[in-house]
Amino acid sequence: MATKKRSDDQSAMRVVSNQQDGLARISYAHVFKPTSVAPDKPDTLKYSVVLCIPKKNKGLYIKLKKAKQAAIEWGIENTKEWGGAKPLKKFQDDVIKDGDEDFDLDKNPEYKGCWIISAKSDRKPGVIGKDKEELTTDDEFYSGCFARFDIKFFPYGKVGKGISVQLNNLQKIKDGERLAGKVQSADEAFEDDWEDDDDDTDEAPVNKKKPVKKKRPRDEDEDDDDDLLDEDDD
Repeated sequence: MATKKRSDDQSAMRVVSNQQDGLARISYAHVFKPTSVAPDKPDTLKYSVVLCIPKKNKGLYIKLKKAKQAAIEWGIENTKEWGGAKPLKKFQDDVIKDGDEDFDLDKNPEYKGCWIISAKSDRKPGVIGKDKEELTTDDEFYSGCFARFDIKFFPYGKVGKGISVQLNNLQKIKDGERLAGKVQSADEAFEDDWEDDDDDTDEAPVNKKKPVKKKRPRDEDEDDDDDLLDEDDD
């Protein structure tokens, strides 16, 4: 019986979005400095982004589903931990999530109406601008901008079994509102003027209240005198 030849071609597992596919909005961008990917693995650092892909971009969604299926098929052929078949128990392949169903939109409103993909890499991804100039700072590429992406779905089997998404490259096409919110300038934060004071103390000033003058109680004798005056008038 002939042994099935294993395929080394992984191109079907890769998706490079183009102009016809539309753009993904970037969230949780960590592309210039790796960060911890899990609370229980603080020393495991990766570069990462979350891709928010509008559901109306149906052609791109089909590409992503095909690439994911190609990764499953490649895993059946090449990932020995799978044993030549798609694992049935605890198989993690939900890498294309529904932003409207799988997330709290109060926390992540940008996920509304989108497919969500989290892509990571041990290697720093290539990041360029619209004119293919290299981008190197968080001011240039940030959570909230819109970009094309180059990712690859791949199978894993050593720690659990499933499909993950590798981040390769990103191309920022246009700016967008920063998802982290606008940071105030120093002038905006300290908009009230500081009044000079002779007292150099660093303690908060104490509000001194003016003493309230107490009314002197009316003397009973004074009342009697008033009564006498009234009698004289009679």
